[in-house]
Amino acid sequence: MLAPMGRLAPLRGYAAALAAVALVSAVIGVIEARAQVANISMLYLLAVLGAATRLGRGPAIAASIAAFLAFNWFFVEPTHTLSVGDPKEWFALLLFLVTAVITSQLASDERDRAREAAERARDATLMFEVARLLGEPDLETALASVTERLREGLGVAGVMVELEGDGLPQRTIAGDTSAIAAADIGSLAAWIPSPRSATGSGARWIRVMNPHGPGSAPRDDRVHAVPLQAGGRRIGTLAIVRASPRPGAADDRILTSVATQLAGAIERSRLRRRATEAEILRRTDELKNALLGAVSHDLRTPLASIVASAGSLRQTDVQWTDAERESFLSDIETEARRLSRIVSNLLDLSRMESGTLHPERSWYDLAALIDDVVGRLRPLTQDHPVEVRVPEDLPPVSLDYVEIDQVLSNLIENAARHTPGGTAIVISAHIAGPEVVVEVSDDGPGVPSDALGRGAWWSHLGRQRREGRRGVPLHIADRTTSENACGHRDAVSPASGARILLVDDEPAIVRAVRANLGSRGFRVEVAVSGSEALERAESHPDLILLDLGLPDLDGLDLIRTLRGRGRAPIIVLSARGAERDKVRALDLGADDYLTKPFGVEELLARIRVALRNTLRSGTDEPVFRTRGLTVDIEHRRVTVDGEELHLTPTEYALLTALVRHADRVVTDSMLLQEVWGPEYGDEDHYLHVYVARLRKKLERDPQKPRYIATEPGVGYRLLTEEA
Repeated sequence: MLAPMGRLAPLRGYAAALAAVALVSAVIGVIEARAQVANISMLYLLAVLGAATRLGRGPAIAASIAAFLAFNWFFVEPTHTLSVGDPKEWFALLLFLVTAVITSQLASDERDRAREAAERARDATLMFEVARLLGEPDLETALASVTERLREGLGVAGVMVELEGDGLPQRTIAGDTSAIAAADIGSLAAWIPSPRSATGSGARWIRVMNPHGPGSAPRDDRVHAVPLQAGGRRIGTLAIVRASPRPGAADDRILTSVATQLAGAIERSRLRRRATEAEILRRTDELKNALLGAVSHDLRTPLASIVASAGSLRQTDVQWTDAERESFLSDIETEARRLSRIVSNLLDLSRMESGTLHPERSWYDLAALIDDVVGRLRPLTQDHPVEVRVPEDLPPVSLDYVEIDQVLSNLIENAARHTPGGTAIVISAHIAGPEVVVEVSDDGPGVPSDALGRGAWWSHLGRQRREGRRGVPLHIADRTTSENACGHRDAVSPASGARILLVDDEPAIVRAVRANLGSRGFRVEVAVSGSEALERAESHPDLILLDLGLPDLDGLDLIRTLRGRGRAPIIVLSARGAERDKVRALDLGADDYLTKPFGVEELLARIRVALRNTLRSGTDEPVFRTRGLTVDIEHRRVTVDGEELHLTPTEYALLTALVRHADRVVTDSMLLQEVWGPEYGDEDHYLHVYVARLRKKLERDPQKPRYIATEPGVGYRLLTEEA
């Protein structure tokens, strides 16, 4: 064990060896008195072997010498003297001494090997137990178990593990704490050399000295400490209280191994805790970002409705009827209340995260609460049949009225806004054991099953707001070369009653935009879903106003499909204001992008520009002319200031693509897909090379182009005289 005998232990071993020799001498004397036995001196080997196996090498050699002298003194003639008369006796005595010494050496070696094997087995068992106990998830519990197991396994009076800061349990003590407390372990850590100093070995025994001067009481020198090191720094101290102030080599080995395991486990615990904290922070950030993405649309949409309705009321060139004015005012009030609810939700969320929002429970009639919510939201659910299923015998429920009212309002509003018109909304309640379960269900697209669980629906909600719902699969139509896609289309003007397709599922915005456009002679058709928009687009409207957040199809995919079927200008009206969303929509074929909330005058101006560009680019003139540049599409001839240019087929295709969109920005992706094909949508280096070649042939000074202008980060524009 770790507590060997003290300073008297060696003397006791030698005394025991001499006593064994004396005992054997007495036995030989008794035998010699009765009979003469040859080689009776071999009995002394029993004492030598016993001393070697029980007491060690030193006492065994002492026993060999003592046996040699005792046999010579008591049993070799002349007796009671160390002189030997017969030379044969000298030879026998010397042979006996050599045999005894060799026997003691062999027996001592075997004893040492057996003891070392036992110690290694003990150490292995102890290390296994320590490793098993350190597998406990809770570090404080693991350290308590390990210190107690070390105290028992090492046979010491006390064990202490002290950790340095970082929010971990500071001290864990097992066994006798008085000596550890008296040793002032806090100052002991300062005596342990830092990992950067050359200490020469992994474990270093520190005798606790008294740094306070000779006047202070000396500290307990039985306390020894080993530093716990990980990652090149000391993270704590392992201290033990032993019965002896000096450890052995085996003690060094086991304590070094235990300290290494402890340091590794503590460091792993630190890393796990930090990783957990980082994961919590990451998930919190994801939740916040997802929530902000989810509510950004809800914040912008009521603002857009309010701005559109208020802007309509301020129009001086339109005489609104009393019913129309009442409709605008009702929309403003409804959307303002909706905006107030959203802001309240955000405030409550921040209060919940900070832990300051606590429910104030009381007993309420749940059926009455549900009826109040349904009645308040009736203007919002007027396009949806609402069914309430609450048992008549439902007892009062303990709840926070305000919070549950808000929860039900949010669920019903979400169901009403993000399901097609006519979809039934069912609010039900039933008793489930000690709880009452309230469900708000509808037949809408819902959240994908793979997004449920572990909070994944939050990120889905944010993504859904950004990318549009995907409840119905969108089948993308291939580009066609039929008359409907790229053939002749009669040009129209706003004055002649241009037909506009408005694709939006927000009733307030639809009413405001339709009223303003209708009062100015436009014919407005409304589609509240992507599938309905595809059906109405078959009649070839003159312009499309498109919201990206539709209940069934993704607005970006819808742009791609509409652009493949026709050339009607598309103006995006969306709450997504990020640059990447605008660039992607323009790349897919949108002609303009207007972020909600928007003013009515700005919307009207953008519609006029889009229709004017359509009139100019939709003409049947086979020849395009601008400032000396002539493109004869019918005869595939290009001239600059009367000089004919020789263009490659790719250069000509690139120029005609720019001509078709004259004076409008054409994105890199659109040009690549029109000239090279859909598979080249990201190979913009092709485009830059051919644009540079085309400029060299068209421009007098390619560094100062007159015809092909670069729109940084977006694409190119063919400049005309009207620009």
